[in-house]
Amino acid sequence: MHHPLFGAIFPVIIAGIIYCKRNRRASLPMLIITPLAMLICAGWAVVPDLPKLVGHMDLYYQLHRTAWSNIFFLHIWIDAIEGTWLEPYNPIFNTLFTIIIALPMLAAWRELRLLETSAENKG
Repeated sequence: MHHPLFGAIFPVIIAGIIYCKRNRRASLPMLIITPLAMLICAGWAVVPDLPKLVGHMDLYYQLHRTAWSNIFFLHIWIDAIEGTWLEPYNPIFNTLFTIIIALPMLAAWRELRLLETSAENKG
């Protein structure tokens, strides 16, 4: 669970900075690209675990013994601390994951509300 969170949080942080610099306005490309980037980064973060999904345990263990697997958003480092340090914080991580998934939807809802309000004021 921690890997997709750590992967998806980077696009959210970048989009949040852009959103704040644009006076809390999100363009249509931003509303499309941000969730897409979150999905891609979350998928990238779990790549070393994919061999386990299809039953290739030898490849799975080989990937987890190499330090280069940390290019997948520090996958091996997170695995090393996951059972001891991160486990007590699972409810916090689950809540944080839900929040970062909801943020692009909230930005889209706000943009829609602003457009509807401006259309009502004009008409």
